[in-house]
Amino acid sequence: SFFFFDRLLKWWAQSLPTHGAAFSLGPIHFGFYLNPGLFFFPAWQWIPWVALIVLLALLGFLFLDLFRISDFGFRISRYAIIPLMLGGASNVFDRFAYGGVIDYVNIFSIATINIADILIFTGLLSLTLKSYVKRS
Repeated sequence: SFFFFDRLLKWWAQSLPTHGAAFSLGPIHFGFYLNPGLFFFPAWQWIPWVALIVLLALLGFLFLDLFRISDFGFRISRYAIIPLMLGGASNVFDRFAYGGVIDYVNIFSIATINIADILIFTGLLSLTLKSYVKRS
């Protein structure tokens, strides 16, 4: 699964020099980048706890939806929530274990990402598209 592949790549990235490209494919650089911040926000000491609360809330919504304990007036898309949870779990683990998220792909020297970030983005995009299609 993507979650385990992400964990494997993060383990590999830790063996590379810190904040430097081990190798490049044009404008895309691969290396070890420890990101203590969140998107465009600086590093705050409470980020891991907020991320953990959000992750637990998503898990709670998924649990309620899977077992149909409660109906919130909408069906939660499991295909959107599961990537959010898996990507979030990987990044939350990094925040607690290493003090920041381990990224291993630097794109155009603008953004550093990992597979967990892609999972989170995919889940958010799926939820947004589902919400938009439902309203149309």
